[in-house]
Amino acid sequence: VHDVTGLIKLYFNTLETPILNQDDFLNIFDENNDEKKISSLLKNYLQEIPSNNYKIIKLIFSYLFKISSFSDKNKMTPEN
Repeated sequence: VHDVTGLIKLYFNTLETPILNQDDFLNIFDENNDEKKISSLLKNYLQEIPSNNYKIIKLIFSYLFKISSFSDKNKMTPEN
């Protein structure tokens, strides 16, 4: 798990253009936004990004979900 995660992190750190725009993404999760607004903003944001970026994000979250499904063994919960 650590090797794969390290490779993924290295890959993202070497990209010239990030998969997610940090400013946009941080604005979505602004502390003044309630859960409903965050959900709406996130949905709109994901619909607007390039399809390849969306596919990569989808794969990452699928991978993270799989890792968290073994949290009883690896102590990696969704909260981590």
